[in-house]
Amino acid sequence: MMDAVSVTASVSTLLIVCGKIVTFIKAMRDAPDLASNILSETESLVAIFQQLRTFLFPSDNQLRNESLDNAKTALEGCVCAFTRLEKELESIKIEKDHTLTLWDRGRWVEKEKEVRKILEDLERHKSSLHLTLQIYTWFALHGPYAQC
Repeated sequence: MMDAVSVTASVSTLLIVCGKIVTFIKAMRDAPDLASNILSETESLVAIFQQLRTFLFPSDNQLRNESLDNAKTALEGCVCAFTRLEKELESIKIEKDHTLTLWDRGRWVEKEKEVRKILEDLERHKSSLHLTLQIYTWFALHGPYAQC
């Protein structure tokens, strides 16, 4: 079982990596459509990570342990996917005027297939995390651990 400290560290790391990716993409003035998809997916995952960090520390230890177990696989998948995405984006440089050179536009095209696969992975992990949060919220409000 993943403990609360490990989950918090994973979520904090993911928020840092997501911040770098968002900053990088927002710096592009004429970004390809795929960059907009990356930005949208990353920003939606940031919201989930922030919410997950809030929900992982209820007063009831049983509920916290169940939450950690459910989030573990999806968080590990997100770490792997964002690591791959960061690696793919490393070779693309943005000019001082916030544009991409013709060379870097070619790199986008070259990396498009792999980046789309990564986005699909992120969408799948986002769905898992979102479902985990919904289940947790329901149990917190209505389940056996709800405050009466």
